[in-house]
Amino acid sequence: MLLYPSFGSKNLKTIAVKGSQSLIVSDGSKFTQVVANHINKLSSQGYAAKELPELGTPFMVSVLHGKRLLPGDNFRRNILAQVDRINVEALSREILLRREGCFSCPIKCKRFTRVTRNGFSGEGLGPDFEVIAAFGAGCGIMDIAQVAHLNYICSDLGLDPVSMGSALSCFKELYEKGKVSNDDSGSFPRKEVRQASFAREIRRDN
Repeated sequence: MLLYPSFGSKNLKTIAVKGSQSLIVSDGSKFTQVVANHINKLSSQGYAAKELPELGTPFMVSVLHGKRLLPGDNFRRNILAQVDRINVEALSREILLRREGCFSCPIKCKRFTRVTRNGFSGEGLGPDFEVIAAFGAGCGIMDIAQVAHLNYICSDLGLDPVSMGSALSCFKELYEKGKVSNDDSGSFPRKEVRQASFAREIRRDN
C-alpha cells in the first residue's frame, strides 16, 4: 500500500516483468492435481460457489449492511437509508460492463465498469466492496456512479482507493466537527460534502 503514493508521484502506472526461462516444477502431475483439488473445493463452498462469481464482491454491501457493519459516515452510523443506491443491484443496473478476474482465478469476482455522466465519466475495474464501503458508506456518497468515478481517479493517480476513501471519511468528520480550519479544508463546502469536492481533494497535491 505504501508504494501507491510513490508510483503516483512519478506518474508510474504499471511495472511489467517478463522472464526468459520456464518454471520447473519437481512433480508436475502432482502439482496439477493439488491445484485442481483446491479449485474444486474453493468453487463449491460458501460465497465462492455462487455469489462471488455471479455478483462480485459488491454483493457484500447488502450483507454487511444487514449485519450493521458498514462504516457509515466514518463509523458514526451503521444503518444507511440509501444503501440501495450503492449495492450490487445498483452497480449491475447502472455501470456494469462485464465480469473480470485475476489470472487463472475460477471465481472472477472483479467487475469492469463504465460511467458516462455530465461532469464526470470514465471506465475501469471496480469499484469492489472495499471501495464502495470506503467512499460510499464511509464518505456518505450514496451513488454508485460517483463512487466508481472516484475509484477511477485513484487508479489513474496510482493511489489506493480504500485508503483514500478512509482518510477522506475521517477528514470529513473532522471538518464537520470544526476540527479542521478553512485553510486546511481545501475545496470542501461548508454544509454538504459532494462528490466533486472529494474528486478535487484527491487530485490536490497529486
